[in-house]
Amino acid sequence: MLGLIAACFGLTFALAHDASWLAAIVYGLFLGSMTTLVAALRSPSAAFLRVAAAMYLLNYQSEMYVYIDHGFPGLVPVSRESVLSAIAVVTVFLVCAFGGANAINRWLETRLPTQPKAIAGRHVVGAVVLLAITTAFGAKYGTLTNYGLEAPTIEGGAVRPDLYYSTTLLVTWVAVIEAYIVKKIDIRLASLLAIVVFVLLFGFQMRRLVIAAIFFAVFRLAPLFFAMQRKKRDLRAVAVVLVGVGALGGAFLGSSLWRHVFFEGRGDTMVERMGSLEDVDATELVRSTGKQVRSRLIDLWSDAAAIEYLPKLESREAAPAVWGQVGHTMPGILYPEKYQLPYWTCETAFEKLGLYDDQACPATAEALLVDGYRGVGIAALVWLLWLALCTLAWARGGPVVRLAVVGAWEAVFNLDNSVALPLTVGLRSALMVFVCLALVSGALSLIKKGRSLRLGGVPNGQYN
Repeated sequence: MLGLIAACFGLTFALAHDASWLAAIVYGLFLGSMTTLVAALRSPSAAFLRVAAAMYLLNYQSEMYVYIDHGFPGLVPVSRESVLSAIAVVTVFLVCAFGGANAINRWLETRLPTQPKAIAGRHVVGAVVLLAITTAFGAKYGTLTNYGLEAPTIEGGAVRPDLYYSTTLLVTWVAVIEAYIVKKIDIRLASLLAIVVFVLLFGFQMRRLVIAAIFFAVFRLAPLFFAMQRKKRDLRAVAVVLVGVGALGGAFLGSSLWRHVFFEGRGDTMVERMGSLEDVDATELVRSTGKQVRSRLIDLWSDAAAIEYLPKLESREAAPAVWGQVGHTMPGILYPEKYQLPYWTCETAFEKLGLYDDQACPATAEALLVDGYRGVGIAALVWLLWLALCTLAWARGGPVVRLAVVGAWEAVFNLDNSVALPLTVGLRSALMVFVCLALVSGALSLIKKGRSLRLGGVPNGQYN
């Protein structure tokens, strides 16, 4: 039903903007099929699959009907035929990778039912401790925001917990929500922690991470409230969705204001830079925000350009360099030679077209440039297995394992511009979160047991 509604909306919206019937129909079918895919990921263990699929939908749908009719006039020209081919490629990729991973998980859920332990208060404490450590190091190295004052020069091989700042932000966010769902923390503490983490997320100025956090909260909390008694569920569920939409719009608008102050202001701090500016035109800010967002959601252009210029850009020699990204994810203190390894992404190929700026570079575009359509099939299989593994670990792992998996998902959200990089970076982040949380949670558990023994004594004969 949701897919049909989305398809009708896409068709009507495109026609209202003077799109051709072909463009409107293709746009409606894409919205409908992707919405159906997101809605089909229903099990709680597929929450992150739903978030990732929704973010892909957001990246691709922007003004698609215009590009179907006229191609891409900017950057380098791309024909409408290549745009249509790119839409087909990404649709097949998403259905195979995300739908396949969800199908595997649903099949195992019916045959291997499990009840994993809930994320408890001590796991939230552990996540907060990790966040405090990475925040402290981020303040030291000036990396708490991507758009702030110039960070100091840091020698290679230094211990850098701040590099996991974005990971610990998302881990803490998920821990708070999951603990609240199972009533391990009350709503006041959960709300306070959520507000603090969201402020830090916003200050970090990585919009994809903010979008992922909002989507996860909505997808996890809205069904929870819909399951309540009818008198309470409608109002709370609608409130969650409205707050999510408001937070999403506020994040985009606030991010544009933040970056405007950073680039246009003068001073040593963000406060001084804001004070150096004249009054900001709110109407122009809103208009520029929409334009900036649309200019960033060009993953469709990358795929279409890869198809259009494939004979010129395809580089089979790049395949070893792509998988050599594994070496780049290793800590420099353990593998200092990693800085001499070749590093290839589709941006490297686009330089042949005279494009040297930061470009959207999704996994499908990279796979096309390395090995054509066969490369897309290989990438879909690799992502299917990786997403299925993460989803199964989330569904069947203990609390520490589940939060460690969040580290792997965070890389998927932030590094969707590669085939191999999100997987290798995600594995490293997951291992870091698992080790640190296991140590902190284990220490808290021992402290709790020791306190219980001191207060209650040792039961007779227990240690005889």
